[in-house]
Amino acid sequence: MTQTPHYKLTQWDKTDRILMEPFNQDHAKIDTALKAHDTAIAAKAQQSDLTAEISARTKALAAETAARTSAISALNTAVAKLGNCQLYTTTYTGSGAGRTENPRSFTFPHPPRMVILTNGTAAYWWILGRNFSANSMGSDPRSNIAFQFSGNTLSWWSTNSTGLTMDNKGETYSLLALLAMS
Repeated sequence: MTQTPHYKLTQWDKTDRILMEPFNQDHAKIDTALKAHDTAIAAKAQQSDLTAEISARTKALAAETAARTSAISALNTAVAKLGNCQLYTTTYTGSGAGRTENPRSFTFPHPPRMVILTNGTAAYWWILGRNFSANSMGSDPRSNIAFQFSGNTLSWWSTNSTGLTMDNKGETYSLLALLAMS
């Protein structure tokens, strides 16, 4: 009796007697080898599926990253077109100041370019530039309001005791401003 070179399966010669033991051993070897082969093929299939899934997810992530990058770029472009001002609003309660000897003032987080004060019935506004200013007082005899602009602070006061100062004690006022951001 001889054996095959790789799996050592029994090979009978014409003169050999076929015995049950070598025959069963050969079948056990074949079964074990086939099972190992099936397991290896399944592992390769799983690896192939995993590789395909990783590849698909990588492509999807790359597409999502590109889309987000594009959206961020578009948003940055849109923000750049918004200008150089920030809208600022607040309210304050009058303190009774606002006279020449005791001006009312407000300090903004950035230099104001336009300021509007109102109590709901009257309003004052200032447009403040680098070398100019304009206001809403005009020729109204009650509008004897003076103002000073310095850095981020706007101060205003009445030049007579009957002026409207937007600072009556206990009264609530609204303030709206455009602040320079650049």
